[in-house]
Amino acid sequence: YGGSAVKYDGGYALGFNATYKVPFRSELVTVRVGPSLGTAHDGDQPGPVDLGVKIVAERYMPTKFGSLYLLADLNSIDQSWFVLSQIGFAQPGVAIELSHGESATYAETSIAIAKRLTGSPVSLRIGYRFDSAAIFAGLSINTF
Repeated sequence: YGGSAVKYDGGYALGFNATYKVPFRSELVTVRVGPSLGTAHDGDQPGPVDLGVKIVAERYMPTKFGSLYLLADLNSIDQSWFVLSQIGFAQPGVAIELSHGESATYAETSIAIAKRLTGSPVSLRIGYRFDSAAIFAGLSINTF
């Protein structure tokens, strides 16, 4: 399962999903599929709640120095898609990522650095969004 909350000028968007790992054996990729819900609020006007389907393909590869991670995420809500590549360094526990996402309402490419909090699934993230020319900071939670 997963969720997102995004605040932007003039509103915010919320999304939730519950995906199931497709039961096939592959050393190359893990595929998950399931339902998604999403809504966008412009100003004080709540938008409709949309129901969609989410498909995720990902690959995690441990390395001598840390890890490599690749992700592709497709969602039928607003025809959205997102790709991410991340290189993680075990010492000092930092990851660098490059991502791009698009939908019927946005497009954005970003680069970020994430530092996992010791003994926690929470990472602090800071990065730069190229299309909107904005610096961002936030948290991510990864229980894998």
